[in-house]
Amino acid sequence: MRPNRKTTIIVVVVGIVVLAAVITPIVYFAAKEGNADEQKEDDDDNGQGGGGGGEKPTPDRSGRIDCYPEARSSNITRTKEACEKRGCLFDSEADTNNSLGVVCFYPAEGGLGYSLTREEKTQQGFRLYLEASGRSPFGGDFRKPVLDVHLLSNNLIRFTLDDFYASPRRYRVPVEMHLPNLGADNPLYNFHVTNRSKLSFVITRNSTGKVIFDTGPGGLVLSDQFLQLTTRLPSADLYGLGEHSRRTFRRDFSKTHSWPAFSRDQPPGGDANLYGVHPFYTCVEDAHGNTHGVFLLNSNAQEYELSPGPMLTWRTIGGVLDFYVFLGPSPENVVQQYTQMIGRPMMPPYWSLGFQLCRYGYNNLTNMQRAVEQTKSYDIPQDVQYADIDHMNESKIFTIDQVNFAGLADYFDMLRAGGMRTIIILDPCIIVNETDYEPYEEMKKVKANIVWPSDFDIPANSSDEDGSMLGFVSLCFSLFISVQIL
Repeated sequence: MRPNRKTTIIVVVVGIVVLAAVITPIVYFAAKEGNADEQKEDDDDNGQGGGGGGEKPTPDRSGRIDCYPEARSSNITRTKEACEKRGCLFDSEADTNNSLGVVCFYPAEGGLGYSLTREEKTQQGFRLYLEASGRSPFGGDFRKPVLDVHLLSNNLIRFTLDDFYASPRRYRVPVEMHLPNLGADNPLYNFHVTNRSKLSFVITRNSTGKVIFDTGPGGLVLSDQFLQLTTRLPSADLYGLGEHSRRTFRRDFSKTHSWPAFSRDQPPGGDANLYGVHPFYTCVEDAHGNTHGVFLLNSNAQEYELSPGPMLTWRTIGGVLDFYVFLGPSPENVVQQYTQMIGRPMMPPYWSLGFQLCRYGYNNLTNMQRAVEQTKSYDIPQDVQYADIDHMNESKIFTIDQVNFAGLADYFDMLRAGGMRTIIILDPCIIVNETDYEPYEEMKKVKANIVWPSDFDIPANSSDEDGSMLGFVSLCFSLFISVQIL
């Protein structure tokens, strides 16, 4: 019997469909395996995500910790060789101007780390003895790093990274903290080591299970003049870490950015640190308002680096990493616990809450008087008037410029008689290379100057005949002079 033509066509079509159904997944999985092999080769090459054939996918550049932070200066050149010499990875394609552009970064595996070798109980908690593997990028590694954990109270935990063998002892801020001695019988937190071979740990809020401090990203460095620690944050709702000029109180984690912290007489503008350093922040953890605070007790020059994640990296050039974590749980509780430890703010005098008029650059008494009179003419209340350092004679402290500010004392007497307060601003530099400068001569009489140690090799031109410490400062105001000062 001859087969029907229609039946033959149907059989052929069905055969093709079956063959396609078998071949297609084979081809798909073979291609996928090939791309995976290519991506693995890229990963092996640069230690970070890569791509397969064709257009190369953008690698994941989040979570990187900068291994060459000084390259932000225009005077520093960062090269692949210099980066790798530090034991770090180099990504030449990372755009340093974008939100995740860290070119030289610490490897996730290998490289510098600290293994936990021994632990012991202490009166307030425990001590972890560490051993470095690898070498820090800057030399001068801690000989015997230790991590001390103090359970100070139910809402306050302290941890300190120090060098057990340091002699003399590493510098600590010589200010007494008002620390509780209650112990923690029902702590709001839990401290847990998450990696013993390459030390990392977390601090968790017990009531919610939320991790509030997490050193898992790595990047820990403990050396003589460079200390660094990174934490992954529970949220980007972080406030504090001043003092800088910013447009919002809430910190920005949309890009990697560092903020210096080394106070100086710096007017507002740019990213520069202003008059104060406050290495303290509060972080709102969740929608319920649970909040914690973190304080680093360190007075050396330092910086904070904020990066997507969100992550926060602390860097400082000396001392120890002495952290205090306040568990709140409300923002108000955190501030109360913080100020209880460092000291409550003083109650300001009532008059200081009034309107104050101050500026550098009046240049003479006439301009100051004109400013006061104009303020009064517009019915603007004024409670305080300042005289800035331009009132001094050639920048000498405790003097008045008798040419431009003659009559300042009488004018201030008149303002005070009318109910106003007056404030004199001083830069406390005592000039020593000027004959018959009375403040210097009087301080010598009562031995009020700081003197060099008797067994110290004093640098040239750094001491007077009485052994007082001297230095030099260039004053660039209305005149340009270089003077020797105490």
